[in-house]
Amino acid sequence: MFYVVLIILAVLALIGGIYYLIYAKRLRYGNLTLVSGGVKTGKTELCVALAIKEYRKQLRKWKRERFRCARLQLPEPEKPLLYSNMPIGMAGMSYAPLTMDLITGKSRFRYGSVVYFNEISFIAGSKDIRDEDLNDILLKFFKLCAHETKGGYFFIDTQSPQDMHYTLKRSLSTYYHIYRRLTLPFISLLWIRENMLVDGDNTVAVDTQIDSQDKVSEGGRRQYPYILSNKWWKYYDRYAYSVLTDDLPVSEDECVIESQKVNGLLRLRNYLKGERKK
Repeated sequence: MFYVVLIILAVLALIGGIYYLIYAKRLRYGNLTLVSGGVKTGKTELCVALAIKEYRKQLRKWKRERFRCARLQLPEPEKPLLYSNMPIGMAGMSYAPLTMDLITGKSRFRYGSVVYFNEISFIAGSKDIRDEDLNDILLKFFKLCAHETKGGYFFIDTQSPQDMHYTLKRSLSTYYHIYRRLTLPFISLLWIRENMLVDGDNTVAVDTQIDSQDKVSEGGRRQYPYILSNKWWKYYDRYAYSVLTDDLPVSEDECVIESQKVNGLLRLRNYLKGERKK
């Protein structure tokens, strides 16, 4: 009986492996890549994985260039850095904090660097278009980011692309959306679609690019499985922003249900009016 179960599991694993090899999404990204998805669908983990992998590639390029410059007695090239607005890495690995001076052009990134923006709408969102100075700064930043870093890579995540500033929407090289996630021992299985943003008439239309993996009859709307190792969890804190509320008092309110009717509406507008009167 044990061997029968083992054979069945082996057959299922073989079928799953063949399915994955045929239908898996092969991520081919440009210099400015967006990853979106719902809460806890793995967008941060995917971005961290892509950023670290790309940074390691950039370091290998830098080492080859440094060797060439040393051989020709040329000045040593700048060592690229991994920039991020949240701590990223582990013991023995360093990252460079993302600062407003870098975004506003008062200082520059090192050439060939990799930059990760976590929850980009916190930095600048769709509502910020009322500020013309901010628009001009971001337009220059996103349009010229690959030029100013001489081939650097930028990875960005957000829960909803509608919350992003329009200058980013119009500058993207690649956009992946994670629809769902299945967490297994050692790996996670993500279902991904490659999208493109079309911004017009104050709306954002999302459609999928037609590539060699899409069937034209389906209009390029297929979702592809993608295997992601769970090892990337150790490179960042999955609850990094809990520090914003960790020191708040814990709610101790409990109610015994006597009626299933709602006895009042929670209105933030009314609450703020009361706070302003104090």
